[in-house]
Amino acid sequence: MGMELAALTVLTGAECAHGFGAFAPSVFTIRTLARERGAEGIAHVRAGYVPAVILGLILGVTVSAITDSPLPLIGAVLVIAVMLLAYEWAIRG
Repeated sequence: MGMELAALTVLTGAECAHGFGAFAPSVFTIRTLARERGAEGIAHVRAGYVPAVILGLILGVTVSAITDSPLPLIGAVLVIAVMLLAYEWAIRG
């Protein structure tokens, strides 16, 4: 793996995490505020998952197509999984 591919894989993963930040509150906010609002607050948080995951997958597929490597998509999927786990952990408290 070349340096350029490694950099693009890392940047793809980082941008996936940023997508979650754009569409859902932070883990801290979920732990302190969203849970207090009950089921409605949690539903709003989970609604943000959909565009964040779609954006991340589109980005991963696009960068993988450009680089002709599956690594950016794999990186995107791994970051998406970590973000979903972190958000669900925050919801469950």
